[in-house]
Amino acid sequence: EPVWKAPTLGGQWISYTLSGPGQNPVVNVPLDGSGFILGGPSARFFYQFTLPSAAVSGQVSIWADDTAAVLLDGAVMLALTPNPVRAIWCTEGAAGCQPANAGVVDLSGLSAGTHTISIEAYQLWGNTFGVLYEGAVVIADVPEPSTVLLLASGLLMLAWRRACAVARG
Repeated sequence: EPVWKAPTLGGQWISYTLSGPGQNPVVNVPLDGSGFILGGPSARFFYQFTLPSAAVSGQVSIWADDTAAVLLDGAVMLALTPNPVRAIWCTEGAAGCQPANAGVVDLSGLSAGTHTISIEAYQLWGNTFGVLYEGAVVIADVPEPSTVLLLASGLLMLAWRRACAVARG
């Protein structure tokens, strides 16, 4: 779809099935008479990553056709709009498919370790379906093992000298 946001940081639009004009459509999530979402997501996409040290800064941006909710380690970071407004091709607001409709999740301060981003994608009005996520994170400097070893040996030497001085009285 030419209206979708074009990837800039190496991201790609993904879908779990062929969808779009003339292809097999994804089953729509039902809406009530007022346009409120009644069902669960059409698909869930996961991305797992490991940080060797804490995140100094970073973010991930998410686009979806038609919309999405985003969780980070099980916590909702971008809530689904229960009564989404339909733009020409997808939703307006929290996470849509057009460039200005990115959902943004802040990754600043994320601890070292393994993390999971979950994207719950909702197909609401038929036709094309998919998600795009892309982002980056800046981590705190991780000291080299030799630096850590040098620091540890220096601290042990200071502790030994302190213990000797205390023993001499």
